[in-house]
Amino acid sequence: MNSTSRYWWFALAVVLLIGLGGRLWLANRNTFPSVDGVFYLEQSRQLIREGTLPFSSFPPGWPMLAAIVLAFLDCENSLNVLRAGQVANVFFGTALPLLTFLLIRRRAGPAGALMGAVFITVLPLNLLLSKGDLSEMSYACFILTAALLARKKTDFSVGLLLLIVPYLLFIRVTSGIWSLSSKALFLSRSVTGNSPVEFVNMVADNMVTFLAMLPDLIGLPLVLLAVWGAWCGRGRWLVFLTPLLPLPLFDFAMAPRYWAPYLPFLLLAALIGIRQIAQVAAKIRPNAGRPLAVGILGLAAVLGFMQAAQDETSDLLRNQESYFGLKASGKWLSSRVTIETAVAGYKPYASFWAGCRFIQYSQTEPDYLKIIEDARQRGARFLVVNYYVTRHFMPGLGFLLTNPEHPSLQGKITLVKFSQYSQEAQTTAIFEINDALP
Repeated sequence: MNSTSRYWWFALAVVLLIGLGGRLWLANRNTFPSVDGVFYLEQSRQLIREGTLPFSSFPPGWPMLAAIVLAFLDCENSLNVLRAGQVANVFFGTALPLLTFLLIRRRAGPAGALMGAVFITVLPLNLLLSKGDLSEMSYACFILTAALLARKKTDFSVGLLLLIVPYLLFIRVTSGIWSLSSKALFLSRSVTGNSPVEFVNMVADNMVTFLAMLPDLIGLPLVLLAVWGAWCGRGRWLVFLTPLLPLPLFDFAMAPRYWAPYLPFLLLAALIGIRQIAQVAAKIRPNAGRPLAVGILGLAAVLGFMQAAQDETSDLLRNQESYFGLKASGKWLSSRVTIETAVAGYKPYASFWAGCRFIQYSQTEPDYLKIIEDARQRGARFLVVNYYVTRHFMPGLGFLLTNPEHPSLQGKITLVKFSQYSQEAQTTAIFEINDALP
């Protein structure tokens, strides 16, 4: 390693340390899980508790990784379960700039690679995902590692197979089935639940919605440069963008976080685009064309990125799922339930903090009595009713908050805890089902 190379690695080490410190600080401030994150984290907890891994629409790979951290913590403490996911995400979120550097250095040199590492380190979307409990950071590292294993003289599929085979075997041992994910359920639902015309319209709407999110994440100049670079610098690395293609076919809402694993590749494409334009500029003006083009395009990319980042930066210091009323309710329940007790709710927060099973309220029953009976039939012992949820998602349950002791409820449910807050949306009631099934 020559002295110049050492400088680049030293600069990268500084970037990674700053990124690690920032991610640790942000994660420590975040004490609320996300909705999807709860389902992932509960899979991790079940893996530690029982040695089994439930297989659902939430793939088991991320819960397995979070469980590695959780194995060293008390999994009955729900905050520890959240912290396990966050620790794993801080690790992968910090590793991602390193992998980005290694990916870009092959095609764009150490200077471009360091710029890419800095970009990924400070990207607000990556910081948000690094402090949270979702799977994008681990998946991003998986994709980049596969790309790095796909050497020039090696079939690119080797990079994928070296990582997928152990994962397949793990799923087989823990769940008894051969599969990567049950996300195919959503694809089947979108195909069978829509007429051909409706399906085409849905896909078109999803594509427009999803593509429109990209400029808001990295800025329009970088998007345009990435498109040009992908066209001019076509190579085997483009294969690793193909998992993006089926996303519009699914019927769930498109989200900006789905872009996260592919942003290093788009950044590489943008740098290739800058180089291609600079080469043309050098032919037009041999002496000054290249540095002038690089400077102008680089400045446009940075300014575009800074403008795009402004909106998301404000989200870094706040908790997006701060249902402290549901959290307090779950903690109150924790000493009154076992791990087998089922708590019904719209969101799984109370059951998560209580450390027990979750049953979601029926989405098809508009009447509160029918909702209660449905929850009872499915084994719920407690009902958790939150003001924000009733107002926006389950209006049929609003009656339970305004009339918790109404005669129609006698013999069915009993109010055992009512927590009212100055922030009305957090007001939460806990009911016990009188004739809950054993």
